[in-house]
Amino acid sequence: MPADRSIPGAQSPRTLPDGGLPAASGSDERYRVFVDALSDMVSLAEADGTLVYVNRAYASYFGKSPAELVGASLYDLVLAEDRAAVARLLSQVVASGTCQTSENRMVPGGGGERWVAWTNDLQVDAQQHHLLRSVGRDITWHKQTELALHASQAFLERTGRVAGVGGWELDLTRGTLTWSAETRRIHEVAADFEPTLDAAIGFYTPAARPLIEAAVQHAIATGEGWDIELPLQTARGRAIWVRAVGEVELEAGRAVKLLGAFQDITERRRLEEQVSDSERFSRLVADNVPIRIAYLDRERRYRFVNAELLRRFGLERDEVLGHTRAELLPGVDDSALATRAEAALAGQTQQFEFEELVEGRLRRFENRLVPDRAASGEVRGFFLTGVDITDRHAAEQAVARQTATLRSVTEAIPATVAVVDPDGCYRFVNGAFERWCHVPRQQIIGRKASEVLGPWEYERRRPWIERALAGEAVTYTLDYPSDKGELHLAINYVPLHRADGTVDGFVAVTQDISEQKREEGRLLQLAQRDPLTGLLNRAGFEQRLDAISHAGLNADPLGTNGLAVLYIDLDNFKPVNDHHGHPAGDLVLEQFARRLGKVARGSDLVARLGGDEFAIALTGLRDVAAAYAVADKVLAAGNSPFHLGQASVKVGASVGVAFASDTSTTWRELLAQADTRLLVAKWGGKGRLVGEGP
Repeated sequence: MPADRSIPGAQSPRTLPDGGLPAASGSDERYRVFVDALSDMVSLAEADGTLVYVNRAYASYFGKSPAELVGASLYDLVLAEDRAAVARLLSQVVASGTCQTSENRMVPGGGGERWVAWTNDLQVDAQQHHLLRSVGRDITWHKQTELALHASQAFLERTGRVAGVGGWELDLTRGTLTWSAETRRIHEVAADFEPTLDAAIGFYTPAARPLIEAAVQHAIATGEGWDIELPLQTARGRAIWVRAVGEVELEAGRAVKLLGAFQDITERRRLEEQVSDSERFSRLVADNVPIRIAYLDRERRYRFVNAELLRRFGLERDEVLGHTRAELLPGVDDSALATRAEAALAGQTQQFEFEELVEGRLRRFENRLVPDRAASGEVRGFFLTGVDITDRHAAEQAVARQTATLRSVTEAIPATVAVVDPDGCYRFVNGAFERWCHVPRQQIIGRKASEVLGPWEYERRRPWIERALAGEAVTYTLDYPSDKGELHLAINYVPLHRADGTVDGFVAVTQDISEQKREEGRLLQLAQRDPLTGLLNRAGFEQRLDAISHAGLNADPLGTNGLAVLYIDLDNFKPVNDHHGHPAGDLVLEQFARRLGKVARGSDLVARLGGDEFAIALTGLRDVAAAYAVADKVLAAGNSPFHLGQASVKVGASVGVAFASDTSTTWRELLAQADTRLLVAKWGGKGRLVGEGP
């Protein structure tokens, strides 16, 4: 075993029969059969990680038999990258004796890696030998779903930045406007800027505002979208040209939402405006840009072409000038382009996309036909620009696919998903969130979380929301009462970041982990209960006393804040095992445990610490007299005959009592005092109690 995997306090492994539990009694056999039947993985190991027992589920998970794994190191089954962390956690279990839960990757049979959730604690047998007990369950699917969701969201954000296309959405019902990160970048607004319709129109130049307003009003009235290019001034005062595309979302024939795309086209507009009647200037500029540029007269004959367009025809400049496209490309169906050219010659600017084969590859172009007007207003011809947008179109398509994929993923996963912007307003919610709120998503998007969740629920979540908006990934759980029992929700907030690193809100993922919590409770119950008597074991007893101490449940101003500990040992238990066998001894222990349960109150803690040793913790006592009264009942319970079928035996008990009336004495000190006084009682003749005083 490598030194870096060992745990302090490691002992030599014990030899166990054929991968089973140490053979000690009939009850051990019953417990082994019970554990072997569990679907959960269960193992016992020495402090250095050497396995001394695994159940069938554990062995099957790693493609082995129980006998093959006994004597092996549990660290050999842990993924190499996780071994150091697992070793540190198990060291804490050994050192503190407390129960610890964790998640790490394992190497199952067949290779690869799987995620397993573990509950680890110490098991102490009658000989006071400490073993690490681990109970695990495979959670790989939940981990993969969580990682896939995060990866898809990050990919969608990156694609939007690469394409240079922003998105926007105007809710006509609530009057709220939402911008994507790229749209905000194009407008060069501050991080806390909250867009409105009036503010968005205000960015356009005074001459352009009536055009965009008319387009919006026309869309609302007719349901028809728009695609226009207009000059705009950013928040930093920079003059740019933008392409604004809008569509209408209708419900029952009424416009309820406008949404679309937004793109900075300043560079393309600048190039178009540089096209002029000057051949010399045109060649200097146009021939050195990767854009098709031309001028056509009213007969649609080329009067100017740049180098990029010449490459399309495969001809020299003088072979193109004076000819029509139909003459240069005979047999090519250009009817759609001809219609656009007619509209341009009629004075209407045309912008459209089309595809054509270029050097054997299908390319997509964005063309623009701009009428050339004389001073009299007569159209003399038109300018043509053609931009190869094959890559941009592919990126836009990728954005659309990723958007659809993200929506499908968020609708399919068994969790509520929401995106909250930096102002605390919902930007996106999935169907599960809709159903959880009992409100249609149209009434959620754009509203603040405090409104949707309600004041009380928002205040519960506010500390974590503020941390997420500050850029911190947070995870927490909330509990709710329900008619089906306690409801437990696991909530994850993952911050979203803009290109400049500032926080752009966060993604909230909420999962119902009630079943997992119940399972954890069940596993914890197994870890804290003595399997023979059903009483608390030593670990469970000490954890409950810790909880009582931390909660301050003993602090009572009326004076009933005393705590007493009774340490109990059966006097003549060994002869029962020697003369009647271990099954008979188990019957005695079971009967005595039931008697102790009747002696103690419901608020008291009753435990089997190991072997024939028991303990009772009495809380809320006024003085030690009450503890002595319970101790007398314990002695009576031990002196009563124990029935073993047709036979009966007398055993007896001894009790050590320790009491403290305030919190200056810890429960650990009381337990040690009671243990010492028990020894005095045993030495003094058994069958008696020893408490305060000489």
